[in-house]
Amino acid sequence: MSSATDAENQALTSSETIENLYRYERTLSRLRRALEELAYEESADDMELAEINVFRPLFRYRSQVVKVKNPNSQQQFG
Repeated sequence: MSSATDAENQALTSSETIENLYRYERTLSRLRRALEELAYEESADDMELAEINVFRPLFRYRSQVVKVKNPNSQQQFG
């Protein structure tokens, strides 16, 4: 009788273990998707920072260089 009870307990333990594994697998897949979304959002933030720190000063510098090189160009057309 005890061997039948032990077999039932092992079967329950095995099925619980399998259910837990499936649950953990689903949780891991959700975490992976969340991490991928975070990585995508961070890259967008990086591009925004690059625009602020690199491109805006570059365009400002270019416009100043054009003004210094051609100070009479505006007067010629005016």
